[in-house]
Amino acid sequence: MSAKKTVKKATKYIVPVVYTIVYDGNLFTNTWDSIKTRLNPVGIIQIFVHKETLHTKTHAVTKNMEWLQHSYLQEYVYTRDTSQINDCISDKCFGSSAFCAMKDTRMLAENWEVGFNKENWNKVFPKLDWDREENNKNIAVSQRCWLTMAQMINHYKGGNISSDEILYNERGGFGNTDGGGPIETMQAVNYALKQDVWDEITYTYLVNTFNINGILPTIGGWSAGTPMLHTIISTIESGNIIGVSQLNGGANGAHSMVLNGYKIASNGKVYIHLLNTDNMGGSEWRYYCDLSFWGIDILATFAVNGIGAIIDAIAGTNISADMVFSYYVPPLYASGRSANASVFNDSDGDGIVDFDEIQRFGTNPFNPDSDGDGINDYEEIYDYKMCETYSNTFMPYVFKLNNQTINQPQISYIDQSDFDGDGLHAAIDKDSDGDGYCDNQENNKCDRFDATRYPLGEMPLCKDYMTALLAKERLQLNDRTTCVSLSGSYCPVASYGSNFSETYGVSLGVDALIGNIYSTKSVLLRNRAVVHGNLETANSVIKQSSTATITGAVIENSIHSNTHAAMYSTVLDNATINAGFTILHHQIFNSNEVAFSHVFGAGANNTDFNFNSNSSLLFNSTGNLMAGSLKFQYGAKLYPPTNGSVIFHIGNDFQWNGTMETSDMISAAQHIMIYYYGTNRVFVQTDFAGTIIAPNAEVVVGQSGKNFYGAIYAKSIVVHQNTKITWVPFVEAQANAVVANFFED
Repeated sequence: MSAKKTVKKATKYIVPVVYTIVYDGNLFTNTWDSIKTRLNPVGIIQIFVHKETLHTKTHAVTKNMEWLQHSYLQEYVYTRDTSQINDCISDKCFGSSAFCAMKDTRMLAENWEVGFNKENWNKVFPKLDWDREENNKNIAVSQRCWLTMAQMINHYKGGNISSDEILYNERGGFGNTDGGGPIETMQAVNYALKQDVWDEITYTYLVNTFNINGILPTIGGWSAGTPMLHTIISTIESGNIIGVSQLNGGANGAHSMVLNGYKIASNGKVYIHLLNTDNMGGSEWRYYCDLSFWGIDILATFAVNGIGAIIDAIAGTNISADMVFSYYVPPLYASGRSANASVFNDSDGDGIVDFDEIQRFGTNPFNPDSDGDGINDYEEIYDYKMCETYSNTFMPYVFKLNNQTINQPQISYIDQSDFDGDGLHAAIDKDSDGDGYCDNQENNKCDRFDATRYPLGEMPLCKDYMTALLAKERLQLNDRTTCVSLSGSYCPVASYGSNFSETYGVSLGVDALIGNIYSTKSVLLRNRAVVHGNLETANSVIKQSSTATITGAVIENSIHSNTHAAMYSTVLDNATINAGFTILHHQIFNSNEVAFSHVFGAGANNTDFNFNSNSSLLFNSTGNLMAGSLKFQYGAKLYPPTNGSVIFHIGNDFQWNGTMETSDMISAAQHIMIYYYGTNRVFVQTDFAGTIIAPNAEVVVGQSGKNFYGAIYAKSIVVHQNTKITWVPFVEAQANAVVANFFED
């Protein structure tokens, strides 16, 4: 009998290869590049799937349109390619069957430099492979796979969130969508599932563990490396899905997808089903690994005995392909975050969703013109975007200044949302460039965002003439003086006269800090002086050195000196009182003597009042009080009124070297005004609270006490070094109508 020849069937084995992530330096800047450069995976081979399968399991991941449908109205859809309209809008991206990497809300995308433009910034649109008209890739949408993966997992877990909302909350803004990277991909998914949003520390631990120990750690469902086959099968069989991130050809980038199914063919090959394969709602089966080494008969036995037998057989066995560098298995208990309705609603119909109005621009979601300047909120935001992008694509940067045509060099993407730096977004700022002209006065849209451009022959209706320090002539702030308002911002100051011998209307000493400045004459800034705001002068700005700084706009040779003089003169030139102040009597109050306000009754306008050390003045009445002269010597005490306000009208002399007996200097300043008509120099030598108006005299403060609360309006003002002015407007100016109208808070 001849011997039977036995032929052993050849089997194919998948040999696993363990890769190490190389750490070259700073973890957060180098890990991503290190993975892409050093991990060079085998790649992914797509082949035809055998028509006969032993087992198939997939989970449908559909879009919850409860809120998203509000964004998918046809008039808000943007595309330039008609083939994409037919291919995507009708049957893919704008239905519930597929997720696309796309801008999926009408949130305003201001970042045009990364692919958005005037036509699509407020619309919903899918990825564009090539923007033919602009001749560049629309990367702002095409780089959204990391957001799309997070959105798909969110919707599968019962959420209905948009990828735009994920982007805004993960990055704290609606900017460039490029990249994502391992950290931000994790953060996006965790936000979408209401899980703890990781920071870099957690990611550092994950990668370092992989580097040092050569193992694939799992933290909160996240793992570095490729999932084993038993992980895929058991996850899908449990009703869950997996988020995966693969490399694209070595160092050429990465791509995030969702694994929602697997298939075991009768020939032993295993395939996985992936969603978002092409960022356009695509899905496909991809070869993953081979179980044929078990033999067809063994596979068939496993199939008969149930899929659990296969899971048990391959548990702990690494037979996976090197397709991805990280994966995420959501907790079974996790639920998807619900959409914020304000991302889709537009309550006032102005073209801006409520979320943008509340969170981003500070506009009123129930008023289409939040600042009441006659310009729609949407139009104001659109205009500053158009005017900050000076390129041939949009418009040439050409304007008229003083009736002369000026051609500016092209400038790209200068943020003009708050041109004047006053903290108000253009849509809620009636005077966006701070030049005094209301936005609706400046007919050329771009004029609204440039303080050097304004309509000639018109009075600036939005000019804020309120100042903390106002001088008709010289305003001198010596070294290290500061002036701040109650809100903490720096004070506006002004000098509006021209008929005096000084060279400078306003001069700032070394390290002086101030807010907006107006001066008819030139302005001098010494070393390290800082103007926190705009500076306008009818002459020029002289800097002692380059260390002097102006944070806002600078307007030299301003043509509006007459306008300023007309406004400011209502305070210093036009106010008078019908009383004579010839000194006929002298009233002296010595130590321990107490005077009440009734002493300023009949004849007080002809009396010289002198309060010596340790004497006191209290108020048993308020309103307008007369004094021929009023002098407080060192140690004399003034008790500010607790109810009502006091306005002193003083004719000949006012001197202050006394003490304000109060713990609340701000309240005192709000209720005391000194209106001085004389020409003698006023010395405020100690701390003081109140408004001083001296149309005919120079006021000098800060010789001894270095704190002044209130405001000063005088012929000239000198503030000594190291003095701090706290601007406190007077509250109840009762007697003088001009003063009341100008100063009342």
